[in-house]
Amino acid sequence: MVLRSILLFAAVACSSVATTASAQPASAERRADASHRRSLSGVGAGSGGHDGRFFLQSQDRSDRFELRGESQFRYYSVFGLDDDGGERGGEDEAFGNGFEHTRHRLDFSGHAMDTRLKYRVRGDFARSGGAFTLVDANASYDLGDGWRLRWGQYKIAYDREFSQIGGASGLAVERSLASTIFRLNRSQGVELRYQTDDWRVSGTFHDGRRAANTSFFSSSEADIALTGRLEAKLGEAGWRQFGDATSFREAKTGVLLGLGGHWQQDGRDLRAGDASGTTNLIQYTADVSIEGDGWNLMAVWFGRVIDSPSPSQSDTLHEFAFNVQGGYFLCDHAELFARYEHIFPDDDRPERDDDFPSVALGANWYFVPASHAAKLTGQVIWYPEAQADSASVVSAPNSNVGLAPDDSGGQVAMVWQFQLLF
Repeated sequence: MVLRSILLFAAVACSSVATTASAQPASAERRADASHRRSLSGVGAGSGGHDGRFFLQSQDRSDRFELRGESQFRYYSVFGLDDDGGERGGEDEAFGNGFEHTRHRLDFSGHAMDTRLKYRVRGDFARSGGAFTLVDANASYDLGDGWRLRWGQYKIAYDREFSQIGGASGLAVERSLASTIFRLNRSQGVELRYQTDDWRVSGTFHDGRRAANTSFFSSSEADIALTGRLEAKLGEAGWRQFGDATSFREAKTGVLLGLGGHWQQDGRDLRAGDASGTTNLIQYTADVSIEGDGWNLMAVWFGRVIDSPSPSQSDTLHEFAFNVQGGYFLCDHAELFARYEHIFPDDDRPERDDDFPSVALGANWYFVPASHAAKLTGQVIWYPEAQADSASVVSAPNSNVGLAPDDSGGQVAMVWQFQLLF
């Protein structure tokens, strides 16, 4: 019923836009507005304006400051919860729902003294409590001939779904659960990158997986961590087209192939002793993305090896996951999408190590064609298996993907999101 309503809404909306487009001067107005914004980028000494981003710049343009923001507001409805799951306010119930401001971020960026020296500082208002916390803080320098050096705190270039695609540029409401579990997230380090027209490679020396906003002696940091990613591009589509997870109408056709690898060692930092008692983590990923005129497909494979001295984990763990997703535009404004993913915990975990699949279906409505600036998304996610049976790897509650604690299976989450970028 929910999915049918989403599809019906998309079809009716497309039809409405098509029949009224000739009666509205919106296209001409947009072209005039775009021309005006482009002209602002050529304003003279000490100027400011909007050329796609709000900016201030110096007389010689050697200094430039840009301000951006993003806002995502969601409504969740979760069905099929059993008496042991989905507790809210101390009361057991079979249904959970509510609103959430998922991402409200301010992004400051630009270049200083030289167009080759760029910086970025971004913060997020926490969904719980509203505190403003640091997300990214880094600088980079263009070394020329395709080389770039970056340092600070940022997404570690490892996988496509998280490190290459922003949270506001996805296909679905949220990235896959597989990405949530297997990605490296952010850390502090130094990255060297090389890019040509057809391929690019990066290597990072950093503080380890999920080590953002930590001091150098924090127990959350790895002793040493090394990560690399290699990408190759085929076809007519440019690098910029692969900067999001969709492919708008009239886009060029192209294929992106990606490989990522990561190794870190934990346990010895600020301790005397040898390598005994350390944990080694190896992660790897492979992905392929195909995009064309109003359609897209992406498949991602994750794997990891955890070698830990913990008495409760006598064996080395080998765990995997994959995600397949695709989207298709019905018209310039409406896009349908689907995703299937499957997570495979290692059988040698002490308990709660069952496989965990999920299916997602939904639709996007782009208020401005070929732009993520204002977007409405409706999505349904089905979790056929009990989350409790996979809890050694799949944690709950997880509001990002609408997953509540559950020990019977068959949970369904419906999510609506309005997104605004400015």
